[in-house]
Amino acid sequence: MTDTRSEYITRESILKLLSDEEIARISTAETAKALAVGAEYVDLEADRTRHPARA
Repeated sequence: MTDTRSEYITRESILKLLSDEEIARISTAETAKALAVGAEYVDLEADRTRHPARA
C-alpha cells in the first residue's frame, strides 16, 4: 500500500468517528486561506468555556 493511500484510509477512518459538526469545522479549516507570517486571528467559534479568561 502506498503512503498516500495509507494516509487517505487513516483520514477516512478518523472522519467516520466525528460528528457532522466536527467534520464541517475541519472542512472549513482545510479550505481557509493561510494567514501571513506573524498574523493572528480570533476564532469566533471557539468554546469560551474552556478558556474563560479569554472570553
